[in-house]
Amino acid sequence: MHPVWSGVVQQVLLILLQLFIVGLLAWLHTLMPVLQNWAKHHLSAQQRQLLMQLGKEAVVFSETAYGSLNGAQKLGYAMDYVARVLGATKVQVSPQEIRAAIEMALLESKKQSDLPG
Repeated sequence: MHPVWSGVVQQVLLILLQLFIVGLLAWLHTLMPVLQNWAKHHLSAQQRQLLMQLGKEAVVFSETAYGSLNGAQKLGYAMDYVARVLGATKVQVSPQEIRAAIEMALLESKKQSDLPG
């Protein structure tokens, strides 16, 4: 191949490579919000699962450790337990969501205890 054509082919290949990289970056830029949305919902499902598990633990803990107290006091201790554990994991959950998880766990516990063995 003639040295002039070799330089031209090299320049064309470099331009094509640059266009490919720019196109790839543009495509990734448009894809990023979709990936962020998916990650947000996926992590949210994991956080909900963690919250429900902690609600069950909190019910068992408050019933075992504070069984002689009234329901409101046991609920307070259960909510403190869940908030402490979630605080250590850096998961942000409202007090209403914590209470709902504990109440749901308590209802499930009562439902299971009413079932004939």
